[in-house]
Amino acid sequence: MVAALTKHPSHPRVRDLIYIKNILRLRQVVIEDVDLDSTVDEKTLKERVVIYRDCLQTSISVHGDNSSESLSFVRILSNAHDRIATLLVDQGRLSEAAEHFTTCLELRRKGLGDSDLGTLFALVNLSAVYYNLRSFEKANPLLTEYVEKYSAGNFNYSDRDDKLPNVVSRFADCRHELKKCCSLGCANSLTRELQCPKCSDPPSYFCSQDCFKANYKQHKRIFNHN
Repeated sequence: MVAALTKHPSHPRVRDLIYIKNILRLRQVVIEDVDLDSTVDEKTLKERVVIYRDCLQTSISVHGDNSSESLSFVRILSNAHDRIATLLVDQGRLSEAAEHFTTCLELRRKGLGDSDLGTLFALVNLSAVYYNLRSFEKANPLLTEYVEKYSAGNFNYSDRDDKLPNVVSRFADCRHELKKCCSLGCANSLTRELQCPKCSDPPSYFCSQDCFKANYKQHKRIFNHN
């Protein structure tokens, strides 16, 4: 007897059925817990992540990466990872939190773009975890990216959600810990500590007087000198 052939999951109709099934699962989740508020525990959040990830993967196969449906799932899934990471930070589990903030940032970069505010905030959150873990090599490029975007005017003052002062403080401290010049775009090491006379909290250090003068306009904006 010849066995009946089964449809491959790549078949359009099968994909549609899988997608509908996942949507129904997601709607049930949303009914149970609309906002994923602060009372939701880690186990529940991780269960949500599995459902959201399934929905995203199926939506991409049916509608494509950049469809409104897929981008909605990117936001939902990245928000769930952000919530798990925040919960882990509150519990002092920073290494685990870094994994979820990393996933959140990757999702938002790919789906929403580097200049999306959600992406920028994910970048700040991950850099803060690495900074608190004293992983300055990992924190430095993230802090630098955020400061560069602010300096270039990629987002407005009102958009920064009062994050910039803390980011600048970590950025300056990180550069000092790594013995790197505080000028953006300068890769020179600090051979001696030439400190900006107007910076005290945090202090900032430069590789040379010429570098400080050449970059002072940008430095003044970032460190909010009057």
